[in-house]
Amino acid sequence: MLFFAFCREILIVNIELFFGYLCRKIAQNYLYYEQAVAWAAEKGIVNGYGDTFGPNDNITREQFATILFRYAQYKGYDVSVGEETNILSYADAFSVSEYAIPAMQWACGAGLINGNGDQLMPIGVANRAQAAAILHRFCENVK
Repeated sequence: MLFFAFCREILIVNIELFFGYLCRKIAQNYLYYEQAVAWAAEKGIVNGYGDTFGPNDNITREQFATILFRYAQYKGYDVSVGEETNILSYADAFSVSEYAIPAMQWACGAGLINGNGDQLMPIGVANRAQAAAILHRFCENVK
C-alpha cells in the first residue's frame, strides 16, 4: 500500500477550510495556499524555517503537532493536558526538537498522536493516513 506524505501547505489550507477562514476568491497567479499561510503566520500558528515556509516540504509529526498545538492555543482550547504528559517512555523522545516538546506532550496527552510501539517518530513524515487520523482525533478530542 502506498502512503503519501502530507505537505505543510495542505495542513494549513485544511485548517482554514474546516474552520471557515479561507477567502473564496483566489486571484490569477495566486498560490492557493498563500492566504492560508499568511493568516496562520499572522496568528503565530506557523513560523516556517528562516525566511521560507517550505510549502512543498513533507510535514513531520512534530511539525504537525506544533501547528495543531498553536492553533488550539489561538482558539483558546484547553492545552493543559500536555503539562502532565510524560513522553520519556518513548525510546526516541530525545529526538523531539526543543520547540516541539510542549506540542508533542500535548498531542500525546490529548490522544492525537500515538507512538508505534516504543517509537514516537517525531521527525518521521506524517503520511496522509496518519494526518487524517490526527485531524480526526483533533476534531473529536480537542475543545
